[in-house]
Amino acid sequence: MPETDIPTVSLVAHLLAHKDIDSAVIAEITRILFEHRNELVVQHPLASTIGPPGAGETLSLPLHSGARAYYMQDQPGFLVQYAEVIALFMSMAVLIISGLWQLRSRLQRSQKNRADMYNNEILRLDDQIRKVEDLEQIDMYREQMFDIFRNVIEDYDVDRISFEAFQSFTLPWEVAIRTLRHREMVLMNLPLSEDQ
Repeated sequence: MPETDIPTVSLVAHLLAHKDIDSAVIAEITRILFEHRNELVVQHPLASTIGPPGAGETLSLPLHSGARAYYMQDQPGFLVQYAEVIALFMSMAVLIISGLWQLRSRLQRSQKNRADMYNNEILRLDDQIRKVEDLEQIDMYREQMFDIFRNVIEDYDVDRISFEAFQSFTLPWEVAIRTLRHREMVLMNLPLSEDQ
């Protein structure tokens, strides 16, 4: 060993293979070079310098796909490598979907409750109309019914009640209107038509 450092020239040697050589053959040659390195070093001491291309090393030629397959065999697959990130995104997606589902359910319940309130008001008016004895009260109940109808239409326009809830409102409304007309005709002593 020299007592002081001596400037020398060093070379980086690359093992070249044609790109058309089967990847499995190149992967096997690469495996032999690395897995039997000790035997190679006994025969040729410079074989101890054989190594994979370093992370910062730039190659003048592209790495053969067979050699790349050997070097990457211990690398985890995409799903394994990014499992935590994927799990996080899936968890977030489940939470967001669940939240949207709950919001939708709450909106539907709210729309149904609002429609039920209108239906109950109509049914209450229908009961009161059946007992009315005065034509002025008929007019008052007619006004109340049309106020309710106007409110239902406005709520339907701004999506406070759903289409299904609006349809469920029409039956009690029609029943109450018929009751009102029937009671009005009875109080006016008019003959009742067949549809009343």
